[in-house]
Amino acid sequence: MQELAWIEISNEFIKSATSQTNYVGVIWSRTFLGDVRARKGVISSKELWKSMMGNAFLPWYKNEKSWKDRTAQNFTLYEYSLLAPPSNKIFEQTREITLISVYHTTLNKRLMVDGVHRAVGLQMKLNESESEHIPEVRVLECYGKDVVEMFRCDFIHLIN
Repeated sequence: MQELAWIEISNEFIKSATSQTNYVGVIWSRTFLGDVRARKGVISSKELWKSMMGNAFLPWYKNEKSWKDRTAQNFTLYEYSLLAPPSNKIFEQTREITLISVYHTTLNKRLMVDGVHRAVGLQMKLNESESEHIPEVRVLECYGKDVVEMFRCDFIHLIN
């Protein structure tokens, strides 16, 4: 199985996620806590995409529930891509895709926090055609066991 070549980066990138142009649309603490660090990598193959993102969780919930519901369950990217209405317009506008994710190192769970629509669109494209070429996907990621505290509202459903 292919592994992503991560490069450690400053956690300063997350500050751009609070600007008007780059906005993380989930509730988060807006600070790095405990052991949380940052890294970046590039996904350049379907195999790498599948191994990394196929089981990534989304901040969207099954059965029309919200994060406030204690019984809510997050969709995985793959699950949601099978239910979403067809739309590949995102790929008409860009050749480079940037996603922001959060990875819990103890639970081995990844939560998408920005670029969810782009990720769903790409997954839908791959669902339609295994031979589909994927554009380069740049991933910026916070990781560590304390990400739960940073993104508590969404991660609380993933730690059970």
